[in-house]
Amino acid sequence: MINKERLLRDNRLCKAIIGLSVEELKNLAAEFSACYLIYRKKNRKDHERQMGAGQKGFIRDCKIICVNGILRKTFKG
Repeated sequence: MINKERLLRDNRLCKAIIGLSVEELKNLAAEFSACYLIYRKKNRKDHERQMGAGQKGFIRDCKIICVNGILRKTFKG
């Protein structure tokens, strides 16, 4: 298995495995990140609901009781 940190420290190893120097790889990663963010903004689906308009969570009241030395949970609701 290739260690990413070691690959980014060793220019010779990076060239042997990927075919690019560490500097070229970092430049390529920066360009790819910028292009990917633009792509995500263009192809993002519109929300069907307003933010916060979805189903609300439901929390039951929980009470722990001890019956014959055994702890049990009881729920209301």
